[in-house]
Amino acid sequence: MSEKTWQELYSTVGAALKPSPIRELLKLTKRPGMISFAGGNPDPAIFPVKEFAEAARIFGERGQEVLQYGMTEGFEPLKDFLANWMAPKMGRVTQPEEMLITTGSQQVTDLFCSVMVDPGDTVIVEEPTYPGALHTMKNHRVRFLGVPCDQDGMQVELLPDLIRKARAEGQRIKFIYTIVNFQNPSGYTLSAERRRRLLEIAVETGIPIYEDDPYGLLRYNGTDQPTIFSMDTQGMVLYAGSFSKILAPGSRVGWVVAPKDVT
Repeated sequence: MSEKTWQELYSTVGAALKPSPIRELLKLTKRPGMISFAGGNPDPAIFPVKEFAEAARIFGERGQEVLQYGMTEGFEPLKDFLANWMAPKMGRVTQPEEMLITTGSQQVTDLFCSVMVDPGDTVIVEEPTYPGALHTMKNHRVRFLGVPCDQDGMQVELLPDLIRKARAEGQRIKFIYTIVNFQNPSGYTLSAERRRRLLEIAVETGIPIYEDDPYGLLRYNGTDQPTIFSMDTQGMVLYAGSFSKILAPGSRVGWVVAPKDVT
């Protein structure tokens, strides 16, 4: 079948899909001798290769269980580990039914958009923000409402007016997307004061927050800021994490914690 014939059979959604700009950039990083600032690739010298080899050796103890069909929500022992390991950042030990294991935090974006947005809906994002997330959301045909950043992250004080104007124009705002720590590409971290104010605005406007935090455990100095999730008492925050930057991106393991109605 010719390429043209295939294209004629595409669904409306399929025809609108665009190639990932990140994927195209990463192709260039494979060139011999290339020193690239285009991709956020961890240093392969620090990958725990020996530890992975040891894990493979002892895999025989539970291999039959792990390799069998499992729960859609993820391997229960891994969820238990994450719930306890992340408890200091989350403010509490999250429950298994609040967590979903994914193939990375970007899959969280795709799944959340599948659940939350219709074509033409609006998502609030930092300006600028991670191109990979924008690409995923664009494939769900959303509109973007950008909020400028400064050294303390998203200028959340601008949000009430921006939301009011957007709603007056008939826009349906579905969620606020923020990379709270070492934001990509700016590198800024959202201050604790702004995190509290952002949550207040979310509660006041009824717009949930998608807190994407793949870089939060990369801090080498300074003080960790509290997660917005840890401040939330009304089920307004979805929190996504990943092993891609702190273990190895090839592990393809991420997770999301959210209200039970979402997971």
